[in-house]
Amino acid sequence: NTLLVKISFITLLLLLAALNKFRIVPLLKQNSHLAIKKLRISIHFEMVFASIVLILTSLLTTSFVLPIKDTQ
Repeated sequence: NTLLVKISFITLLLLLAALNKFRIVPLLKQNSHLAIKKLRISIHFEMVFASIVLILTSLLTTSFVLPIKDTQ
């Protein structure tokens, strides 16, 4: 379940990055104050999503215990 949530947040992060590149950045070339505001909000969401991905990654790496083979 954690892996699926992590992949979902990574997908959201990539979609947000694509939105920035193809919608917001062209507006910035027109010197739009609205574009600056949208980019600032979008960057905040990217930072939140990236933080969630890091937290989920830490959960994935610490919550699974590998079985140790007994050599007796």
